[in-house]
Amino acid sequence: MVPWSSETTLMTTEMTEKEVRQWLAGRLKMRVIPAATWQLLVNDGHVTEVLHGEDGAREQIIVRARLLLRAGRPKHPGRSRLQRVERQLTGADREYVETLAAGLAIHLDAKGPIRNFRRRYLRGRLLTENEAAEHLKMGSPKPEHLDAIADWLRKHYSIPWKYPDGAEMFILTGRIRLRSLWIESELMTGPLTPITLRIMPFISARTVERAYRDFQRRLRGGDNRPVEERGLAVLRFVMERRADGGDTESNWTGLMKEWNREHRARRGWQFSERSTFRRAFLRAERAFLPRAVLSAFASSNQTNVGEGAGG
Repeated sequence: MVPWSSETTLMTTEMTEKEVRQWLAGRLKMRVIPAATWQLLVNDGHVTEVLHGEDGAREQIIVRARLLLRAGRPKHPGRSRLQRVERQLTGADREYVETLAAGLAIHLDAKGPIRNFRRRYLRGRLLTENEAAEHLKMGSPKPEHLDAIADWLRKHYSIPWKYPDGAEMFILTGRIRLRSLWIESELMTGPLTPITLRIMPFISARTVERAYRDFQRRLRGGDNRPVEERGLAVLRFVMERRADGGDTESNWTGLMKEWNREHRARRGWQFSERSTFRRAFLRAERAFLPRAVLSAFASSNQTNVGEGAGG
């Protein structure tokens, strides 16, 4: 029996993911690390860091696992967003998803490893989702066997599981929950933030457009009104003067005159009032630049705060 609680064993042997999981369970005084928690540790890169022997990786994975376990059965990142997105599905979309899930479940029910596990450990009875969630949380029944079959299932079938423990939940409940439309992004604002879409091929284009627009509106805090070409040009003009060391905050009139000279050939691009020019810059700055970029311009942030006072 390998002493999983021994640090010397961890440091002197080449380990597999399964062995790291067993070692971590020993350190946390658990029978097994719950499947959803383990999947998050894998996704976050903590497991790979331990396998590669990176400095501090063992301590970091222990701390991270404790935080996840303390929060209860962890949700998949973006799960709440996913639920909101799926409300955008049409009746036809849902019928497609449910039919595919039912067909997959019937097909997989007949597979030997799954059938044998259910007969041996569940006595041929399928669990409810609440019962299965409790079983996974408590590390039963026979977690090492369940993990092995779930890994086999993920390896041989490219199923877009809705949650990280979807394979385990199917084995225990006989139900498959699919991720048919997935939209996610980093928690930033601004058009420089990538939005990722993963879509089952039968989802309608109308559904995708509606879901994307809704997600984009929530991410940006309002409708996606693109910055007009003149506004972007003003933004770049002022940023370049600021980068050259110019005192833009006390010289908006001078900047406006320089802008008008440079763009006198562009109809509708002239400004007659200093405040109008300044507001055009501020609107473009807030709408276009993400927070990470704005933080580099302290004077600009100060101006944003005071704009309502009538500059």
